[in-house]
Amino acid sequence: MTAELLAWLATAAIHSSVLILAAWALGGILARFVGDRAALAVARERLWKLAIFGGVATATLAGALGRTWRIELRAPAAAPSPSAYALSPVPVLVAPALREARRPRAPIPWIEIAGGVWLAGVALGAAAWLRDRRRLARKLSGRERAISGAAFEHLGELRRVSGTRLGVRLSRAPGLTAPITRGLFRPEIVLPPRAERDLLDDELSAMLAHELAHARRRDPLLLALCRAVEVLFVLHPLVRFARARLAEEIEIVCDDSAARWTGDPASLASCLAEVATWIVAGSPEARAVAMAGGRSRLERRVFHLLDKRDRARAPGSRSILVPFAFALAASVLPLPGVAMGTAKAAEPNPVAEWIEMKLTLAELEEQYASLAAEPGLARAPRALRDRVAAIGNRLSLLRELAGEIEPLVAEELSAERKPER
Repeated sequence: MTAELLAWLATAAIHSSVLILAAWALGGILARFVGDRAALAVARERLWKLAIFGGVATATLAGALGRTWRIELRAPAAAPSPSAYALSPVPVLVAPALREARRPRAPIPWIEIAGGVWLAGVALGAAAWLRDRRRLARKLSGRERAISGAAFEHLGELRRVSGTRLGVRLSRAPGLTAPITRGLFRPEIVLPPRAERDLLDDELSAMLAHELAHARRRDPLLLALCRAVEVLFVLHPLVRFARARLAEEIEIVCDDSAARWTGDPASLASCLAEVATWIVAGSPEARAVAMAGGRSRLERRVFHLLDKRDRARAPGSRSILVPFAFALAASVLPLPGVAMGTAKAAEPNPVAEWIEMKLTLAELEEQYASLAAEPGLARAPRALRDRVAAIGNRLSLLRELAGEIEPLVAEELSAERKPER
C-alpha cells in the first residue's frame, strides 16, 4: 500500500507540475488576447483550478488505465551468476573473503523512508492548517449575529440586486481587523465593528457586495480544498504557488461582481484602501477570504476598479477560455504514470544453492582445523575430545557427499554454458 500511494503521489506531482506551468504560460498568453481584466481574471481562475485539481484526477486515471505508459521503479535485485563461482575446492585462505562476499546485504527500505518523510510533511502541513484555524477562531470568539443595522439592510438589498437565493449569515466580531467570508457549507460574512462606524454607506455597501460575491461563489470551500491539496502535496512548492495565484484572481472576480452590483467602482476602491489600513501585517484572518490583500495586489485591484470600461460586456470575452482549457488538458495526455515496488524474490537455483553449501562447508572446515590445532585440546576432558572427533567425522562425511554431488553440478553448469543452436 505504501508503494502504491507513493506511486500515485509521484504521478500526481508530475502531472500537476506540468499543468501548473502550462496554466502559468497560458495565462500570460491570454493577457495578450483579453483586454478586459475581469474577463482575464475569470479565465485565469478557471485555468488555475484545473491545474490544481487536474493533477489529482489525471493521476488516478493513469493508474486505472493500466501499465502501458507507466514507468517501473523497482529496487535492484541483482544476484551474482552461479557461473561466476569456481567448482574447484575452496582454499582455506580465501574462505574468509568469500564468506564476506556472499554475506547478504539488507536492502535499503527506500519506499518506507519516502513514506515516512511524506507522512511527516503531511503532519506538519495539517498542524499548520489547524494552528491557523485556531488563531482565526480566537479572533472570531465573541462574534454576534447581526439582525439589524445598516450592514444588515445593505446585505438584503445586495441579495435582491444580485439575485442571490443563498442564505448568508451576517455577524460582527470585535477581534477582527478586516471583513472575511467563512463557512464551508453555510456562508457567513463577519465584519469588524469599525466597518459600520468608519465607512461611508457606499463603501460599506461595496464591502458587503465583495464578501457576498465570495459567499455566492463558495470560495471558502474552494480555498479549503486547495489547502487540502497543498497539505497532501506538502513537498510540492508549485501547488502553493498555484493556490496563491488562484486567490489573487478570485479577488479580482469578486471586485468586478461587487462593482457591477453597486454600480460604483470608486466606492469599492476607496473601501479597499481604507481596509488596508486596518489590516495588521501577517494577521491570521488574512489567510481566510478577506477583501484586502498584499500591497502590490491591492494596488492592481484599485487600478483595475478605477479603470473606465464597460463591465456589462465583461463576460462576453470569456469564451476564449475554451481552446486554452483544451490546451491545458492536452498537456498531460502524453505523460506517463509512476509505479513503485520491491523486486521479486529470485527463483531457487540448484547450482547457486550448491555453491552456497560448498562455501559453508569450507568455512566449517576452517573453523574445525583451528579447533583441532588448539594446544589445550589434548588436556581437555575425554567427553569434549570425543565430541570434537565426532564433528570431524561428520565433516568428512559431508566432504564425501559433496564429492558425489559435484560432478552433477558441473554437468548442469556446462549445460547452461553450452550455446544454443
